[in-house]
This record gives sequence, C-alpha cells and structure tokens, in this order.
Amino acid sequence: MEEQEDIREKINEQELVKKNANIAKEKKKINKLFVKIDKNKRAVVEKLIENVAFMSVTLDELKEDIKMYGVKETYMNGSNQFGFKESIESKTYNTMLKNYMNAIKQLIDLLPEEEKKNAGEDLLKFIASGKKWTI
Repeated sequence: MEEQEDIREKINEQELVKKNANIAKEKKKINKLFVKIDKNKRAVVEKLIENVAFMSVTLDELKEDIKMYGVKETYMNGSNQFGFKESIESKTYNTMLKNYMNAIKQLIDLLPEEEKKNAGEDLLKFIASGKKWTI
C-alpha cells in the first residue's frame, strides 16, 4: 500500500518553539493553584493542566486568525455552485472553547475545598466578561 503525503501545513521550528514556551508558561500558572492537590488526584490533574494549557494557547492563535479573516470562508463546488461557509478556524475555536470550559470546570472540581471558592468566582467573572478565562 502506498503512503500518502501529508498535505497539512506545518508551523516552522521557531513558531513551534514559541508555542511550546507559551504552553509551558500556561502550565506553570495553572500548576500554582494545584500545589496542595491530593496525590491520588495528581495524575488526572497533570493531564488536565497539560490539555488546558494547550487549548488556551491554541484558542489565542485561533482568535487572532478569526480577527484577521473573520468567521466565514468561500467555497466552490463545481463550476456554478459557490458561497460562504463557516471557516474551519471558527468551527475549531467554538468546539475547543467548549472543551476548554469543560476542562476548567473539571480542574475546579478537583481543587481543595478552600480554593474552590476563589476559582469559582474567577469563573463567574469570565462568564460575565465573555472573554477566555485565564488562571
């Protein structure tokens, strides 16, 4: 069986290094909230933090793309059929934002009781502002 060439666009080495640095920075910020976490929950928390950090950085990138190009793109099916559709960046942003919010809620639920109150207040501020929540 023939191998197919991957036609996805890859980011260059410099952008990858920058993205990984931003993810590490996000992970560091989030980890500060979980220093008192129960050892039994640590493995779950670490994986969630890793995913939340990745999604946070990726959501910022997608948001910049959407600001620049908008939420729709043109399509053409055949010679006479064309129009607009939601952009892949917009679809990805919306889906990832929902996953991000679910992961944030899971992280808050895993916080020690005394820290849940402050995290919950921050989440309410996020919802009221309509912006992406950062810890």
